[in-house]
Amino acid sequence: MLFAAAQDGAILVWRGSTGTPNPFQLAATLKGHTGAVICLAVKDNRLFSGSMDSTIAVWDLDTLQCISTLRGHNEGVMSLVFWQHYLLSSSLD
Repeated sequence: MLFAAAQDGAILVWRGSTGTPNPFQLAATLKGHTGAVICLAVKDNRLFSGSMDSTIAVWDLDTLQCISTLRGHNEGVMSLVFWQHYLLSSSLD
């Protein structure tokens, strides 16, 4: 899978395929943020997205559905990184 974050709050998802002239096909547009998506991180079967709306969305990569929204920042989420079993986030707050 290939992901692209967008200023309108969407995340574009492409699935790779072999045997076709175009190796990637648009699979979905994920909508769950009200501000620009700034950062993405993948771990196991989850996509995590940080946004200027101050939230982190958790997406299931099998269903491409948002399964949780993490709140705790007061300003935009600028980066996400995994350290062992922890998701670390940094924000403008």
